[in-house]
Amino acid sequence: MNQRLSVQGTARTFYRVAAGGVLSGLILIVGLSLSGPLDPSASIASRSMCGMALMAGLLSVVLGDREANLRYRVLLLLLSLWLLWTGLQEVVQNGFINWFSVPPEKSFYAAEFNHMMWTLLGLLLGGFVFTDTVLERASVILKWFAALALVIAFWGMLWIPVLEDPELLYKQPLVKDFIVLDEYLAQHGPVAGRLPEASEIAREVSLPLWNGADAIGTLAGDENTARIEEVLGYLEGPDDYVIMILRPLYERDGWAALLCVFFLGASLVVRLFRDRPESALIEKIELLLLLTWVFEALHAFLFTLFRNMDVFRTAYAMGFLISALLFLALAYLLSRRIDFVSSIEGQYYERALLQDAARVTRWVDRFDQFILKRFLGREGPTKRLFTLKNK
Repeated sequence: MNQRLSVQGTARTFYRVAAGGVLSGLILIVGLSLSGPLDPSASIASRSMCGMALMAGLLSVVLGDREANLRYRVLLLLLSLWLLWTGLQEVVQNGFINWFSVPPEKSFYAAEFNHMMWTLLGLLLGGFVFTDTVLERASVILKWFAALALVIAFWGMLWIPVLEDPELLYKQPLVKDFIVLDEYLAQHGPVAGRLPEASEIAREVSLPLWNGADAIGTLAGDENTARIEEVLGYLEGPDDYVIMILRPLYERDGWAALLCVFFLGASLVVRLFRDRPESALIEKIELLLLLTWVFEALHAFLFTLFRNMDVFRTAYAMGFLISALLFLALAYLLSRRIDFVSSIEGQYYERALLQDAARVTRWVDRFDQFILKRFLGREGPTKRLFTLKNK
């Protein structure tokens, strides 16, 4: 009987994920069609990632509607917003540019807005998980406002310079040095069909010495040559300069992702020592989110190191594929959670957690059973973290 129910649950999970995939694909196709002419540089990998994130977001909405615990409802609301924004970010950015007839030289406004919202929603998600753990006995409203205050402080540190000057991307020192060398090469042209060596240019061009955004002198000697060599890397291809312009956005994405890694990692460590039971699959979902943010941080910082657009697009596609797989795994866990909270057994367990969590053992599924038996022995430790639930 239990085996048949398990097979039926797995089948329901498969069908739900498949239906979510079809629906998210249709939403993405319609959204991209309505947003106007598409970006020809967008890859199949990026569209796959958007589709997987959108699917996980839709499942998170369904799950949040069925949750009885207010903590989990807030958590899933924030998760839904972040996933849906991740899935629809190309639609929003493309639509902003086409619907408002934004000229190409101003299109970076849409990129700035997209990155600001993506980091804000992600930080709100990670911040709430953190305050929910640290302020264990506080009300959900207090936890939410504490998370909001914490996130606004960190998010403001990242984005206030951009909010104060939306054209900051074009005013960064690297771009100003790029303009100087671009004008020099326009006058002198390539040497024998190639760009001049940095040492050759350094004999005639001295780049500014920067202190933040202010020029406080000029570079000389090896420092000048090294700076010229760095900037020349963005002049080799026709569109390599785009990486340079967007570099501050990816740096901010990386710092925001690292902060989310801290929020989620610290929360999981604190729970380990407190030994407080969570409902079925919640900690697995948070662990997967932690892994997702680790990869997001890695992707963002790696993207700032590239200077060749072809290499950048290849690495970007690989990053999108990894993210797509992580979002697919997240969709699977969310679907399994929907099955759990919809079952009579799951509803009873949720009520028991709400009434007296201290007397409830952690829910153990087949994956937990495998880990316990394979690595910790059949009985496992005596702490509630690993206590098998008697059914």
